[in-house]
This record gives sequence, C-alpha cells and structure tokens, in this order.
Amino acid sequence: MKRKTVSVGILIISVFISLLSQSALPPDSKGTPPERHSATSSLEFRVVAGKEHTITQNQRFSVIYRCLDKCSDIVLHESFYSDQEEGVEGTRGTVSVTAWRKDAPTVVMWKLKAAGDEGKPTDAFYEITQFGCCGGWDDKTYFALRTGQNVYNSAENGLLKIEVPNTQTKRYVAYTYPASRKAIGLLQFGDAEKLLQKVTIGEPQVEQPPTIALRLSGQPDSQSVTLWSHKGDKSAKAASGVSVVLTYDSREVVVPIENDRFAVQSAKAPKGYTFTE
Repeated sequence: MKRKTVSVGILIISVFISLLSQSALPPDSKGTPPERHSATSSLEFRVVAGKEHTITQNQRFSVIYRCLDKCSDIVLHESFYSDQEEGVEGTRGTVSVTAWRKDAPTVVMWKLKAAGDEGKPTDAFYEITQFGCCGGWDDKTYFALRTGQNVYNSAENGLLKIEVPNTQTKRYVAYTYPASRKAIGLLQFGDAEKLLQKVTIGEPQVEQPPTIALRLSGQPDSQSVTLWSHKGDKSAKAASGVSVVLTYDSREVVVPIENDRFAVQSAKAPKGYTFTE
C-alpha cells in the first residue's frame, strides 16, 4: 500500500511541475505575443446649473464575420456616451465606432460618431438608434459596414430587405421624416452602400410614422422577401414584382417596385397623398 501511495504522489507532483512548465511557455508554440485590446468605462455625477447630471461612458468590443471586399472577421470598438439630466425626459447620447479587420489591426477601415443611445451591427450595416422623447418615435440611422458612410435613415420601423437568390442583389427600403417631422415623409431605396432612389410622400397629417412592410403576391406582408421567381437573375429587372406598403392607421399607401426602382406612377393611395421624386 505504501508503494502505491508514493507512486500516486510522484504522479501528482509530476503533473503539477508539467503545468507550471506550460504556464511559463509563450502564448503559443511559435512565441508570438497575443494581440490584446482594452477599453475603460466610467460613471460620473455632476451638477450643472443646479441640476444633477448622470454621465456614463461605456465601451465594448464586438467581432463580426462579414463578406465585404473579402470574407473576414471585423473588430468594432464601440463607445456609448450618455448624459441624463435630472427631471428631464430622455438623454443626450453619442455613439462612436472604430472598425478594423482582425487580420490587419493597425489599419482602420472607418470611424463614425453620431447622436444616439445604442448601436449594433445588423446585416450589412451598423445601426444607431436614438430613442424618442416625450411620446415621440425612435429614429434609426444606418451606416455601411464596408465604408462607415450613412446610407439610410428610418423613423421607428428599421430597414426592409429584398433579396434575389443566387445573386449579389440585395435591396433595402427605409422611411423617415427629414423636415422637422412635418407631414412629409422620405421613402428610400438602394443597396448596401448607396441610395438609388428617393421619393417624397406628402401626407394629409402625421401623428405617428406608418408601419412599413413588403408585399409579395401570395405571401403575408413582411420585413424581408426573397424573390425566388427571379432566382439567378443578375439584371436590374430582377428587383421587381414586390411592393412597399405604408399603413397609416387604416389608410394604406402602396408603392410598387419595378425594374429596380419605385414605380411612383403606379402608386396607390387615399386622397390627399402626393409623391415627388
């Protein structure tokens, strides 16, 4: 029994020494140092003109895989600033993002900074949301993940997506109010990096943004459609046969998309709505 006990003790000591030796080794077998990034967050309480402000600066890193110019991991360094004043609804917020490819950490792809309360990568874009105040709606801004440029703006509803299978054709639709939230909406259509068309829609009145959806014959309205009838078709006419439906309470405005454009001349709407390209 004593011999077995000694053998077990020697085995344990050997394993322990082995683990100590491994911990002393470089990060990998080639001796390459690890790539590390760090960021700090902060919380501050400050009195300005007799009002207390709660100020936060939160930072994080996200790693996403996207096929842009090439397929690769993209690192996003995201920073969220918020200033909440005592007794005031809503906050003053800013979102800042710096992007680089994981395999080229010293080469910045792009930087952006915009008013907003939260942000996240979504599909081919970085989405920043600014929360509505005092019963107002949320505003969303979309920046191309490849360039960091602002492409779309949306009131409440986000982006609609149209995809042609077996091709690179993807189209997006958004709706917003650019003119101080007056009853003039802007319908936007384009790809992942640029607008292809804008249509201004004059509304009789506006209380809340319309719900917005895509309509394809034989399918329920949705936020995203795949045009299987145009599978493999790389021509401009492939983005056809679908309509954008804007619903204001019970009032419905329908704008068809044909040959990669809004077919404004075929739009259907109740009395009082106007369309201008």
